[in-house]
Amino acid sequence: KKRCKSRRKALMIGILVFNFGILAVLKYYNFFAESMEALFASIGLTVSLGHIGLLLPLGISFYTFQSMGYVLDVYREKVPAERNVGKLALFVSFFPQIIQGPIGVYDQLAHQLYDEHKYHFDNIRFGAQLILWGFFKKLVIADRAVGMIHTVAGAYTDYAGTYVLLAALVYALQLYADFSGGIDIIRGAAELLGIDLPENFRRPFFAASIADYWRRWHISLGVWFRTYLLYPLVASRAGIGLAKVGKRLFGAKAGRAMPGAAASMVVFLLIGVWHGFYWNAVLYGLWFGLLTAAGMLLDPQFRKIRKRVTAHR
Repeated sequence: KKRCKSRRKALMIGILVFNFGILAVLKYYNFFAESMEALFASIGLTVSLGHIGLLLPLGISFYTFQSMGYVLDVYREKVPAERNVGKLALFVSFFPQIIQGPIGVYDQLAHQLYDEHKYHFDNIRFGAQLILWGFFKKLVIADRAVGMIHTVAGAYTDYAGTYVLLAALVYALQLYADFSGGIDIIRGAAELLGIDLPENFRRPFFAASIADYWRRWHISLGVWFRTYLLYPLVASRAGIGLAKVGKRLFGAKAGRAMPGAAASMVVFLLIGVWHGFYWNAVLYGLWFGLLTAAGMLLDPQFRKIRKRVTAHR
C-alpha cells in the first residue's frame, strides 16, 4: 500500500510538471529569454537564448487549470477517476467556457455534462437574458469606454489630474464590464443547454476589504488557487513551522495568521504571473499579495481561515 501511494504521488507530480511545463514554455519562455539576455547585457556579455514563435493554443490556461484540478481531486480520492476518455474530454473542453472560463470543478460540472437534459423553456429564457445582459455590458459599456481610456492614456501629460483619475476609474469599470460581460454570455450559452456554470463575479466593487474583493473577482480562479495551493501550503510542515515561529516571536494570534499571509504572497505572485509573464504582472501580483497578507495579519477575521484550513487537514 505504501509503495502504491508513492507511485500515485510520483505519477501525479509528473502529470502536473508536464502540463504546467507546456503552459510555462508557451507563455513564458520568451519573457524569460529576454530578461536573461538583458541581465547578461548589463554585465557586458552578449548571450542569445533564442525565441520561440509558436502560437498559443486557444484557452490553454483555463483548460490546463481545469484538468489539473481534476487530477488533484482524483489523487486525493475526492472524485473517482473517469474511465471514459470521451467524457473526460467533454469536461476539459466544454466549448462555452474554453476561452474565458469560469474554471470548472469536476464534481460540480461533470455530472451536468453527462446527464440527460430535456427541453425547458426557462433554460432558454434565463440563458437568453444572461446573454443579452452580457452583450450590453460588453458592447454598450466596455467598448464605449475604451475610446476615452485610450485618449487619456495615450497622452496623459496633456490632461489635468482629475481627468487621469477619471480615466483610471473608467478603466476599472471597463475591465469589469468586459470580463464579466463575457462570462455572462458564456453562462447564458451554457444555460441554454441546461448547464449551470458557477458565478465568476459577485459585485466586487462592494467588497469590504482587499481579501473580500478577491473572493468576488474571478471567483473560479481564486477558488482554484485556494483549494489546490493556499490551503495545502498553510497546512504543510512549512506552514506549521512558520506558525510556531510566529507564535514565539509575535504571539499566538500573529502566529496563526502568518502561514496564511505567507501562502497568500505566493498565491498572488502566481496569479500575477498567470495573467502574463511580464514585469507589470509580477509587480501586480506582489502588490496585492502584500495588501492581502497585511490584511490577514491585522484583521481578526483570520480565524475563519484557520477553521477552513483545519477542516482541509
